[in-house]
Amino acid sequence: MKNAHVINFISIDDIKKNISYYFNQFKNNAVICFRNANLSKAEQVEVLKIFGDYSGWFPNTELLNDPIN
Repeated sequence: MKNAHVINFISIDDIKKNISYYFNQFKNNAVICFRNANLSKAEQVEVLKIFGDYSGWFPNTELLNDPIN
């Protein structure tokens, strides 16, 4: 069984700037973990929306009244 791919968390801005890298890590590994992220719920949703905007998936910033918030 393959374990989750662990990535040292730098910042949400780093994820935004390097989303293609992080998304490819997700595609190639199915699960990624950001070590030492310690994100609030709102920050977790922000990261999900960054991935959603890049991939065209939900959640993303285009959808209004999303149930995650």
